[in-house]
Amino acid sequence: MVFSDLLLDTLRTLWSHKLRTFLTMFGIAWGIISITLMVAAGEGLRVGQQRQQETFAKDLMVFFNGRTSLQVGGLRAGREVSWQAGDLKRYVHKVAGGGYLSSHDPRLVLGIGRRTKIDSIEIKWPPPSTRVDRFTNLPIDRYITIVEGKGISN
Repeated sequence: MVFSDLLLDTLRTLWSHKLRTFLTMFGIAWGIISITLMVAAGEGLRVGQQRQQETFAKDLMVFFNGRTSLQVGGLRAGREVSWQAGDLKRYVHKVAGGGYLSSHDPRLVLGIGRRTKIDSIEIKWPPPSTRVDRFTNLPIDRYITIVEGKGISN
């Protein structure tokens, strides 16, 4: 049997069984398209998660350390905190207790989005203190403890 006879026999068989040929080709195409879409969806999910993780926790957490008998949690209410990171300027009036993780959490989370550093933080301590502390060029992605009158503590 010559190759041309084989080819002719194959084409005759395909032509005589049109429905079976069509369904087979359709199944193969359907499988290829399905696999391509699943791979694309998985890759899109991976890229989306990676983009989310790039900005996740790009914040600075500030601990206010110290003791006082005035309020629960050891801190007086009324700290005014303002910060700047590039074009972003924010301000918060920190009251006693309430925080991100619990009702007595002394931490303050400073959201800066995609920025890579905090240019400055200014803290106006509550009365009776008249103290204002300023800090510049602070790193991100870490906890920083600030003590009134002593600055950043390790």
